[in-house]
Amino acid sequence: MDTLHEWHHGQNTGLQLFLNAKAAGKSTVTLVVSDLDANRQLFVDHQLEPGEIEEGDSARFVRLYDPDGNLVVIAQPKQN
Repeated sequence: MDTLHEWHHGQNTGLQLFLNAKAAGKSTVTLVVSDLDANRQLFVDHQLEPGEIEEGDSARFVRLYDPDGNLVVIAQPKQN
């Protein structure tokens, strides 16, 4: 992506910034976890409303919006 900048900090941490003019005033954060199913269940147990688990090319993920409309993505990389 032309508007994506990415930094890696060690093997387990990274930061991505990208331009999305349509979402100005909103944010997205992606958190990488080792057990997506358990983390999704935590949202459900705390009466939040996560989406269904989605399958991407390299990860499984769940989307959740906070009360201000910011997107929180919980992702679990697929094992090779």
